Amino acid sequence: MPIQSVQRALNILSFFSASRPQLGITEISKLMNLPKTTVHGLVQTLTQEGFLNQDIENKKYTLGLKIYELSTYLLSTLKINQVGMDSVQKLAQKTSLMARIGIWDKDSILVTANSFPDAENHQFNIIGPRVPGYCSALGKIFLATYNDSDIEEYLSKTPLTAYTEKTITDKSVLLEHIKEIRKTGYAREDEEYINNMSCISAPVYDNTGSTVASVSVSGLLGFLENDKIKELIIEVKKTGMDISQKMGYFPDPLKINPMQ
Repeated sequence: MPIQSVQRALNILSFFSASRPQLGITEISKLMNLPKTTVHGLVQTLTQEGFLNQDIENKKYTLGLKIYELSTYLLSTLKINQVGMDSVQKLAQKTSLMARIGIWDKDSILVTANSFPDAENHQFNIIGPRVPGYCSALGKIFLATYNDSDIEEYLSKTPLTAYTEKTITDKSVLLEHIKEIRKTGYAREDEEYINNMSCISAPVYDNTGSTVASVSVSGLLGFLENDKIKELIIEVKKTGMDISQKMGYFPDPLKINPMQ
């Protein structure tokens, strides 16, 4: 049985996001439909423990450094990061593109690792840490592993919001993309989530053959149109398989594409 005060504190933390980095007592009170006095006590406790921080000037609150501290512990202890980071760093250096690892969480992709070939590419960090499943190459990899009924359930509760003019908002078009991913073993997206950005992604399997992560390279629009596109696809798929083997996966030699 949930403890009410703990549940409320966790709800407060979940209200913060990239689009809503600061919140005041009044805003939180409205979101929770609770009196300001109740919210104030919860916020004060979270602030004292370092989970929230109050801006001196506008008196609003942001996530505190304790959240960052715990997240670094989590990311450093995730098995997928421990076994896959070296491979992802090599992928970034070899392709001169940003390379990432993503895992499926709550119907979207949580980016757990970013690797950059050089300092100039650090502006791409704005893409993470969470991206939609249906309009990201990292997410489409997971959708391609779903059976048709699971995909229908996902689509029934996930609005296909348009982030750019190229975001796929037609379910039938998305389903065709998923069928193609199953055939080729990799996913691609062009400006579907962020303008001027393209991405190629491949799956990572565990010892049971289940998709546990996806790995990708991302860059400015156009890098997928050069004469090295086939080489990039090979490198991303190779990296995905390299990490998979480190996770204990050994493919059936008679089955070229585990997605099929």
